[in-house]
Amino acid sequence: MNLTRAERFLFRGAMAPPAVASRLDIWCSKTVLTAGTPTVKSVNGGTMDLALDATNEVQNACLYFGDILSFKIQDLQRVWITAKLGTMAAGLTASFGVIAARNDAPTSAAAYAFFQVTGNSQALIAHAYDGVIADPAAAVGLNLGNTLQRFCIDFTGVQSKQLPAPSLGNRSAVTFFAEDSNGALQQVCKSTLFDMSNYAGTSGLQLFAQMQKTATAALATLSIESFEVEFKAR
Repeated sequence: MNLTRAERFLFRGAMAPPAVASRLDIWCSKTVLTAGTPTVKSVNGGTMDLALDATNEVQNACLYFGDILSFKIQDLQRVWITAKLGTMAAGLTASFGVIAARNDAPTSAAAYAFFQVTGNSQALIAHAYDGVIADPAAAVGLNLGNTLQRFCIDFTGVQSKQLPAPSLGNRSAVTFFAEDSNGALQQVCKSTLFDMSNYAGTSGLQLFAQMQKTATAALATLSIESFEVEFKAR
């Protein structure tokens, strides 16, 4: 019998995740800057804020596991994220979901499944990549606004094949869900196949959220209220 567990991560209280080298907690932070002060810390209201300032430079603020890839993709069931986003501008990108080893450009990582908002639009895009099959990068059809919204990435979908070929198991048909303006969670990108079956079952992923910008004076904040992960423990 499979034992399924769930872990929920909340960010209420005084938290400022340390740099990777500190290894003081589950969560780590990574900031890229020259002269500015991008930050990753909890704030009033109970969110972990990834904030970029108005310094005209390349900046990156990331919340992640410090590249400790704790969740084997074959064990992942669902990942839930509650997030919100301030006003976007050209040169800004916000991302949240799961990823292999972190990369300043999330779509350059070895594997991933995440939601993303880029440029001066609030429009969400769903991404998934297993190292082999091209990322379909599908438009969600919903926006990420400045009130908390819930999202889900489901790894339990099965990709059916015509006999005699066997059907592909979990991670072969990853599905994305997003909360609409009425508070209803709905499956999005239904016509897009997100196949991560080539990412080895023993290979891991980590939770992450990232706010980044090119050299621009625009400022922005991605706020994460919670992460929740359902996974098979054995």
